[in-house]
Amino acid sequence: MKRRLSIALVITIAVCVLCSFNASAYTYYDISSVLNGKNPSYSSDPSNSGGVYLCADTGDSSIFWRISSSGAQSISFNRDGLNRVAFSGCGSRVAAVLTGTQVSQNGSSISQLQVFTHDFTTRNSSINTINSTILDEYGFALGKNCYYILQNDLKTIKVYSLKGTYQYSVTTYHPVYRLIFDNSGNNLFIMYDGGVYMLKGNTLYDFGKIKTPISLIGKSALSSADGAVYTVSGNSMSYICSVPSSKAAYLSGRVYYPSGSIIYSVDKSGEPFSSLDTGAGINYITVAGGRIIAVNDEKLISINPTEFSNLEKETQPASTTSRPSNSPSKSESDSISSQNSNSTNSGYNGKGGVSSSVYFVDNASMTINGIKSPTTIAKFKQNINYSGYKASFVSYSGSAKTSGNVGTGFIATFSGADLKSYTLIVPGDITGEGNINSRDVRLYMKVLCSAQQLQEPYLQASDINGDGICDTLDLVIAARQ
Repeated sequence: MKRRLSIALVITIAVCVLCSFNASAYTYYDISSVLNGKNPSYSSDPSNSGGVYLCADTGDSSIFWRISSSGAQSISFNRDGLNRVAFSGCGSRVAAVLTGTQVSQNGSSISQLQVFTHDFTTRNSSINTINSTILDEYGFALGKNCYYILQNDLKTIKVYSLKGTYQYSVTTYHPVYRLIFDNSGNNLFIMYDGGVYMLKGNTLYDFGKIKTPISLIGKSALSSADGAVYTVSGNSMSYICSVPSSKAAYLSGRVYYPSGSIIYSVDKSGEPFSSLDTGAGINYITVAGGRIIAVNDEKLISINPTEFSNLEKETQPASTTSRPSNSPSKSESDSISSQNSNSTNSGYNGKGGVSSSVYFVDNASMTINGIKSPTTIAKFKQNINYSGYKASFVSYSGSAKTSGNVGTGFIATFSGADLKSYTLIVPGDITGEGNINSRDVRLYMKVLCSAQQLQEPYLQASDINGDGICDTLDLVIAARQ
């Protein structure tokens, strides 16, 4: 039995409702009202017809924005008491998934999803009622002529037409945590812990192990957590270069990445050659409509690539040009059943005598992350470059350690010409014991039930899949260990 919910739809449609300001080097939009709303979120479509899409809730209403080459457009609608759990944009459309509808079927109460879509070109809106589950805000992606919903079993992706008609399902081998649709290549990228699938038509391809989280940064282009940039052509993925940031954008053969308020551009060699100072720190960078889009706490900045200034060689920042050891030159063109990629993570090396091609050495926060469980002190030392230094270790309880496993909260001190102390982080080890066991799983449950809170560095260690939050997916991964 289906019951179609009636929601008060479009209240207003406005063009250029967000304040647009012209500066000497770029155009920016004041989006503070969006970011200050409830549950703010945004997505982007790097195709020529796409844009940047923002959404926020105010009371019982939700407001969507689309910012493209033609300016800004908005739409507001009343959710009629339902909860918005996901949001996506593609081309001229935006869509949201709403929960909270209960119906009776064969004497049982079942939950239904409401999928709201709006086309800014035709100004048509619709709501579809479907019997489905959804993982969370990352389990939804709007495509050209359909939308994709990741079920809460983490492995089933259901495909629906824009009218809400069920089309087909795809089942993955790995638990999935995020869906992103690439309008440029008409492909769905499916992120799992440490890798990415591509759904082309109804065929699934596995591109193998890549450091997650993974982002869509341009037309058929992806970036990984360690700053590696890849492009996708057909059923193959090729490594381009690496930059010293997991935030990146790819446009016309060039890679752009932020460092504070400055955005640098590099070519395929990874050598920076131009820059632009936006005047404010950048939280997010992407591509839309042939322009670089940067977002901070207040503004969305739209930049023409021609506005970048060439760098003097001596002022160029150090580049990361080496190929990550886990970067595939291309993926196999066979379907998922033929894939079996193995790899080693490549981290952004620290400077000043302590670095690693396996772990992530952060000299700003003085942490070393990405240590797999279990890792012995001897193995850890093998994976660290610390020439000219002597290493010593203290556990989270304050006792000196010379053997056994390293754990979250351990302090590794490297003494030589100077003294460097790093806090170690083992993703999933939130008890500091050096491995992931039932005690970690029980603590995850308490955290997710708000019965206990984690402090750093254990809070950072709780984010196993690298998506920036501690949630049920991290618990699932920990329970598999």
